[in-house]
Amino acid sequence: MRALLENHNFFHEFYDTFFRSSPQIPEMFANTDFRKQRELIRQGIELMVFFAEGDPSAKERLMQIAVIHKRFRLTPEMYEFWRTSLLQTLAKNDPEYTPALEAGWNTVLSRGIDFFLEHGG
Repeated sequence: MRALLENHNFFHEFYDTFFRSSPQIPEMFANTDFRKQRELIRQGIELMVFFAEGDPSAKERLMQIAVIHKRFRLTPEMYEFWRTSLLQTLAKNDPEYTPALEAGWNTVLSRGIDFFLEHGG
């Protein structure tokens, strides 16, 4: 979370990377209020961390997000673009990023993505 909190451009960089990952992605965000979206994604990532730690309230909130995401018909490939883009942006912005930290992020993100695919896909 260090990179997310310390770099005010983190989510700008993330979305630039994410949008370059597939031509479908920018289309999905055509009418998005990015000021609001940046806050939502920050909260979503925090929830994924808490969910991976076993927090039941985080699970409830992720269920709400999964239901919202369901209407977008997101594919496993789209979630993989999201994960890869987030990891690339983290690696670029966190001077303490290591293979071990990447493995931890992968574990957290996998649990959250699997949950979304199960409940929202």
